[in-house]
Amino acid sequence: MVLFESPFEPVPIAKKSFGEIILTKLWQHSIKYPRKKAIISAENEDQYFTYSDIYLYSLSVASFLQQHEFQHGDVVGLVMPNSLYYASIFIGCTLRGGTITAASMSNTHSSSEDFSFF
Repeated sequence: MVLFESPFEPVPIAKKSFGEIILTKLWQHSIKYPRKKAIISAENEDQYFTYSDIYLYSLSVASFLQQHEFQHGDVVGLVMPNSLYYASIFIGCTLRGGTITAASMSNTHSSSEDFSFF
């Protein structure tokens, strides 16, 4: 077996959870850039989310999932078109210890029967 050694410095291991890091950064950007657009719709530039919007929507998603007993290791199946809400849904799921999987809007009815819905 051949071992390879990177010429780069080791990447430090995070001491905080992903949720703590991302929420802290979103909150800091919300304060520093209160009106700055964080995500802009490609179809309509008048539709956008600020960092504060993403922060609040992420917490709302996490709260909704907690109320529905979503736990660490659970997976949310997203069947939706591209949306400004995608980032908030992803962050909200990871705050609860879960993840997402995306499904195409063109799936047939029979293939969507494998999903369980709230």
